[in-house]
Amino acid sequence: MGRGVIGIGGHESKDNFFMNHGVRVEHDDNLLITGGYGPMGDGTLKPDVISPSNYVSTWLGFIEGRSMAGLFELPPGYTIAGGTSTATPTAAGAGALLISAARQAGIPIDPYRLKYAITRGARWVPHIAAYKQGNGVVNVSGAWEILEALEAGALAVEIEARAPVATPYSHMLPTPHTGSGLYERSGWTAGGRGERTVTLTRMSGPSGAMTFDVSWQGNEHGTYSSPLTVTLPLGEPVDFPVTVTPAGHGVHTAHLTLDHEDVAGYAHRMHAAIVAPEPLNAANEYTAKNEVEVPRPGMKSLFFDVPEGATALKIEVTWGERPVTLGVFRPDTRGQRGEMMQGGPGITQVVPNPVAGTWEVRLADIADTRTFDWEQAKKEEPVPPTKATLTVSALAVDVEVVTGKMDDSADPGIHQVWLTNRMAAFEGGAVTTAVGSARRGYHRIAAREQDVYEVEVLPGSEALMVKVGVVDAGAAAGAARVDLDVYVFDCTGDECRAARVDGDPVGDEVVIVHDPAPGMWKVVVDAASVPEEGATYSYLDVVFNAAYGTVAVIDMPQERASGARWTTTSHGWAAMAAHAQGREPYLGVVVEGGGGYWVGVGEVR
Repeated sequence: MGRGVIGIGGHESKDNFFMNHGVRVEHDDNLLITGGYGPMGDGTLKPDVISPSNYVSTWLGFIEGRSMAGLFELPPGYTIAGGTSTATPTAAGAGALLISAARQAGIPIDPYRLKYAITRGARWVPHIAAYKQGNGVVNVSGAWEILEALEAGALAVEIEARAPVATPYSHMLPTPHTGSGLYERSGWTAGGRGERTVTLTRMSGPSGAMTFDVSWQGNEHGTYSSPLTVTLPLGEPVDFPVTVTPAGHGVHTAHLTLDHEDVAGYAHRMHAAIVAPEPLNAANEYTAKNEVEVPRPGMKSLFFDVPEGATALKIEVTWGERPVTLGVFRPDTRGQRGEMMQGGPGITQVVPNPVAGTWEVRLADIADTRTFDWEQAKKEEPVPPTKATLTVSALAVDVEVVTGKMDDSADPGIHQVWLTNRMAAFEGGAVTTAVGSARRGYHRIAAREQDVYEVEVLPGSEALMVKVGVVDAGAAAGAARVDLDVYVFDCTGDECRAARVDGDPVGDEVVIVHDPAPGMWKVVVDAASVPEEGATYSYLDVVFNAAYGTVAVIDMPQERASGARWTTTSHGWAAMAAHAQGREPYLGVVVEGGGGYWVGVGEVR
């Protein structure tokens, strides 16, 4: 972001929660229930500040005013405006007050000075994580004191920080794996210890060396430690050691702050964030179970390390009296919606072929912002957290053909198949499924190109599967430099709409759409990162439909322990004449878990 641009997050006070929602919360200062968190992809501290939101505002006069049954009803033309779309103009109002006051007092003001004053003058909130609040709540009086100090002769020095960054996209930073803050989403374990080096360069100020006091804000768990001072000559990089010791699973964030008695506010603040995910490995049989207390209203994040080779990621949430909502986020922080299954007091989401790395699961209870709980509002104590149970499992089943063949006469092909459960236990087994009609091949793609494939889906199709993998990245480039993304569009209506995407920077791209609508679909293979000489990739799309034949299996659903092996027999019959030109039968043995989700699929040929 630009030097004079301020990133804003949302804030809501205790009184505001009670007036707007009838909810008594514990703290005077709270995060807004909507909006994003930091840091930026290069580790930069964001948001810069959080600002008040969720208050009465004007709205369209011909629409009924906002209301919450039993609590309030606003007249036409008024609503409760919330989100960062409200927090940002609130912060802009604070900036306008400071500009007005500075001009009246004859104090110089420009975008950089204004940002300097607002970030240094913000009010820190101890119970809110550093990566969520930035410098704290916007504070006009604190910012004004900074402007007055600058006018009185206090210094404002510029210091640049360079620190390690390890994320799925950190190789694409201007200096690979290096950014403006310490930010690592992988490589850490609870109870571990690591040393990192931050390079600090003072770009302005006196010509002589300056010694700064060093402190950490938001470091209540003692994850970060470092020397108490650092001496910075003008224009010379200085390596500064930081020790990182995450005690538990989850995200660990704090601000490294440099202070000097001659500098107004702090001299420099760098954000540090590392994630120590809970592993899904052989030690816990690839399953992690947590009893969680979800803030009300609010969100709770948990992080899990999904291993290489998982064919499905299963997230189960159960609750008691109050439901919670579930959000799942990939290692690159994009939201992921898998196959959803409702059942009793809970919800299950299954993500097919998850990319390995650190996944985030967010549980939230924000029902109080939509429905007034008058019985709870009468109580003096804050609303209690909502209890839920979260179980996350990495699943993987290998399909190995022992004997059998499929001939061209369309006679039954009988295969003996070994099935091996390599990861978490599940209840299920191999199921009878439709034969697929497949198009497969190898294609060359150039940098910045897109290949488009049309797929005709027959009525009654069970699934559409697309797989793309890099085969050859070119003579002058390794496969690590190549990133292909796959976008699947449903074009069965008047216009094409995005249906699924797999855009992970590593590994094969796999998209599975269950019960696709009949008609035309399109697959776009995008050369997100390909060297100039191009790359070769393998392409496969499969439409599973009974019109193409059937793969019948003899298997019974039952509990499959981690490491279990069992055998089954598949009987395949394919209607050869049903396949369009350029397509061929795809006989797959599908392993399903209880509820109908796919644990894995293997081709028998």
